[in-house]
Amino acid sequence: MRMQEKKVKGFSLLELLVVVVIIGALAGVGFQPFQKWRKDRLVRTQALQVSSVIQDIYSQVQRGHYGFVQFVVENDKIYSNGMKMDNFTELVRKRYTEDGAETNFYNSETRCSDELIWDDEGETSNKLTVNSIEISDKIKLSYPTSSGDDPSISTQFSSTDVGMVCFSKDGSYYSGNTLMRVSSGGDTNVRDEIIVSDEDGDNYFSIKWSRFGNIMLSKWTNGAWYIQ
Repeated sequence: MRMQEKKVKGFSLLELLVVVVIIGALAGVGFQPFQKWRKDRLVRTQALQVSSVIQDIYSQVQRGHYGFVQFVVENDKIYSNGMKMDNFTELVRKRYTEDGAETNFYNSETRCSDELIWDDEGETSNKLTVNSIEISDKIKLSYPTSSGDDPSISTQFSSTDVGMVCFSKDGSYYSGNTLMRVSSGGDTNVRDEIIVSDEDGDNYFSIKWSRFGNIMLSKWTNGAWYIQ
């Protein structure tokens, strides 16, 4: 006796097209939130890395591993340097001539510069006490004109800009190079903030520090900074 053949019915071309359209629509709806989340995560991750470099070098000077330290900010990287206590002591006692005038380390205008000689440099040393990280080409580093300003009007670090901040354990030698100094009310102060953002300016994070090593990470949301 011959068995009746089963009829196998597949999808029609129209049904396949409908499924493809539905999948495409769902993907389109979900793509924009995914891209927004991805950009926010990229900026947040980079901001945490920048904050970590600053926090780590503050920790090293507080532990007494170094007598004097520095972190350097460029448009595509940030790194830290350390000077041992004996070399730092010698530097403080040393007098030298600059532009024909005798000066010393107490001169805050020249205290933090690329002329200093470091025992450990983040860019070249393999020691864990100093660090160096690369900044993604999708990330912008900038500094605000004044604290609390809308971050979209901050000044971006260019390829020729180098920002330097230097400090000792007790904060008495806290200083910055020309780019990281700002005049306000007749006084000259060290810039204390870096803005990390994506290239489109959709996400902003702020890293602020004090001469005594207090680090604060904030995010710009709905027109205000919120501590993270």
